[in-house]
Amino acid sequence: MKYKLIVSDFDDTLLNSGYTVSAENIKAIKDYQNAGGVFTIATGRSFISMINCLEGLGLNFENVPIVTYQGGKIGYIDGRVITDIRMEHNYAVDVLEYLESSARASGQVSEQANEQVGAQVNAQSNAQAGGQSSVASDEQIFKQMAERHGVLLFIDDVLYVETYNEQVKLYEQITRLKAKVVGNLLSHVKATNAKPNAITVAAQPNIIEGYLQHFKTDSKFKALTVNTSKPYFLDILPLKAHKAEGIKALEKYFNIPQHQVIAVGDSMNDESMIIYAGLGVAVANASEYIKSIANLTVKSADDNGIAQLIQKAIASDL
Repeated sequence: MKYKLIVSDFDDTLLNSGYTVSAENIKAIKDYQNAGGVFTIATGRSFISMINCLEGLGLNFENVPIVTYQGGKIGYIDGRVITDIRMEHNYAVDVLEYLESSARASGQVSEQANEQVGAQVNAQSNAQAGGQSSVASDEQIFKQMAERHGVLLFIDDVLYVETYNEQVKLYEQITRLKAKVVGNLLSHVKATNAKPNAITVAAQPNIIEGYLQHFKTDSKFKALTVNTSKPYFLDILPLKAHKAEGIKALEKYFNIPQHQVIAVGDSMNDESMIIYAGLGVAVANASEYIKSIANLTVKSADDNGIAQLIQKAIASDL
């Protein structure tokens, strides 16, 4: 095979909109591994979240590192860590101070909106208990999460939040994490002298875009990686925490050259690896920008685009 390493984004790429990995994709990954290829994940999710999500899929990741926090932490599903890049404490304080002041200026969501989120979470839980599909409601609830302008803080793979609400409850369900409530996040970081893995903001897309532009133009934040995983999620990480750096580490580990690497994704946090890889691939549900920079577009996450890509790779049809 021409391509020896495939690095895939997780959410909305390998994982479909029903938050499952299809049997077709699992079979294709096994076929690729049996043919001598290396398949792994590069995600913005936390290290622990990915370990929890990969359990039970029946895929062999025992000796294959996974890339998490967009390249900030690379390690094995047994917990061994290769790379762990942290945000410097002073940058974390600056970020949280800016977010806190911006949130105060914009005000908080109404209790009515918060009640709507709670009703949707309960409806989702009831649907799942009854065996019904929750695809639409999951996406709707993610959008509702953005209504409340929430901040998620990751330190040592622990998720910290200021308060526990329905949005946090949903995030726990999707990521298979358990949040720890600590009150004011800025005060917590100052008191513990913490160096976070990542800070994520949930807000309306127009607010996220404003934040994104501010972080990219304010010299105070020049030593950070800032991008979006969804239109209503802003991810703030250390400067070297991006997926292209993750691929470089994998190339060195497996002794596979850049031109034999495929990277596939859908969102802005996949930009660096799609540009860097020997073959950059977008799934059909990717943003128009991501599709424009990719060398190839395959079927959507819901239509088993990963399986299609792997079949082409095995057949040397790329």
